[in-house]
Amino acid sequence: MIDRATEKDPSPNGPRAPGTLGDAVVRRADGAWWSRIVERYDRFFFDTVPVDGAVYFRAFLALWTVCYFVPRLPHLRELYAETALRVPHPWLAAVGGLPALPVWGVWVVVLVLLSCVAAFGAGFHARKVQLPIIVILAYLLGYDVANVRGYGQLAFYQWLIIYCLPYDRLRADDGNVIVAPRWGLRLATLLFSSVYLFSVLAKTIGGESRCSVSCSKR
Repeated sequence: MIDRATEKDPSPNGPRAPGTLGDAVVRRADGAWWSRIVERYDRFFFDTVPVDGAVYFRAFLALWTVCYFVPRLPHLRELYAETALRVPHPWLAAVGGLPALPVWGVWVVVLVLLSCVAAFGAGFHARKVQLPIIVILAYLLGYDVANVRGYGQLAFYQWLIIYCLPYDRLRADDGNVIVAPRWGLRLATLLFSSVYLFSVLAKTIGGESRCSVSCSKR
């Protein structure tokens, strides 16, 4: 027979089952840890902020693109109408590259690009003119990738990322600055940061500076 006096008291003051308290603490800790991650993720990407940064980014990207192409206007024949020195994009080189346009065709394409970029920077039907801008830049980049090495390619990717930014209007009808989620700005910021990060890694891991190369040749 079982001695009733030796039975464990089932009351809350009695001994708990092994691991019950520890498991509960772990579950609460895991839940708090995951909640903090989700909260910080939402705050990082989806907090509402004024859209003035997106609007200024639109204007500066348009200005940078104009400043990039205007000095190249006297050299359009050598850059985009001749095939002797061009380096087509690797993806397009596999299929023979893009066809070369006549000089007048290149002038038309570049003038249309500059007109669309000016309208984009001024906010005149910016969403509508962004598509022809991307198409023309894709052609110029694919025709000769050597013209847009480094940060020139970064600017092209910014033209893709900027579509996610709320750059359409700066102020609402009541005169206040519009607020919107900032995930588009975060994408643009992360793209800039990744470029600098990979450039640093490329120069520090297995890379050689110009000074070391020139000194080794001596």
